[in-house]
Amino acid sequence: MRLILFFPLFLILSHPALSQPQAQPKIQVVLLGMYHLNNPGLDVAKVKVDDVLADKRQAEIRQVVDALKAYAPEQIFTEYSIRQQTHLDSLYRVYMAGGRRDKRGELDQIVFRMAGELGLKPGQIFGVDDTGNFPYDSLMKVANGAGQQALLAEMTKTIGTYTNWFDTYLHDHTVGEVILAINTPEQYRWQLGSYSDIFSRVGGLDNSVGAYLTAEWYKRNIYTHSHILKRIAPGTRRILVVFGAGHAAVFNHLFGLSNQFEVVPLPQVLK
Repeated sequence: MRLILFFPLFLILSHPALSQPQAQPKIQVVLLGMYHLNNPGLDVAKVKVDDVLADKRQAEIRQVVDALKAYAPEQIFTEYSIRQQTHLDSLYRVYMAGGRRDKRGELDQIVFRMAGELGLKPGQIFGVDDTGNFPYDSLMKVANGAGQQALLAEMTKTIGTYTNWFDTYLHDHTVGEVILAINTPEQYRWQLGSYSDIFSRVGGLDNSVGAYLTAEWYKRNIYTHSHILKRIAPGTRRILVVFGAGHAAVFNHLFGLSNQFEVVPLPQVLK
């Protein structure tokens, strides 16, 4: 009799639907790869950005913010130093008190504006950028010393082609259209290919400055991705990552490898 009682229990416990853990809903992540609205001139490609405080650009930014609000992220991760979270919180408090409306960067124009309208609090906007070493000047010096003028010319041409395209496209398109244009698979491939196909070739057989620069770039993004993972609050279903488009290319790869995340295509958000 005891065996008869235990046998049905064994069948119940061994049923595949009960023996496997229930799949958890994936966390949605939107990667908003940006061009820097305040154009600080820190990128290798020196593009020309017009005044985002002009009425035309403000209307276009309004459209981007409204689209992101419809997505309703619960946490936002930004290209602000991982070591300056307290300062980031203080800037957001100033914004919420009515300040910083004259600031042109995407932190104020998009992140703070959207977060404030969604009612997000300090502690829901994170600085996660983990900057490292980026020896671009050393790379250029080594390339010249190694007689790699042809490679330098290729590098200059590649960067020039991009900046010319970007400047023309920005002139004729809205902020939202430009953001979509720099977040296509083809643009991500170009961003990453610049490191693997050009920068990594710089240096002689006894100098790997190009590979070192490429490794530092990937290291920065891998560390930043890790900081994001560690700061996602339990129960969070939607996050937004706002970084330069080159970073978004790496994040797209890293988040895409995970079974815990669903990368929401940006055109579905910025309709």
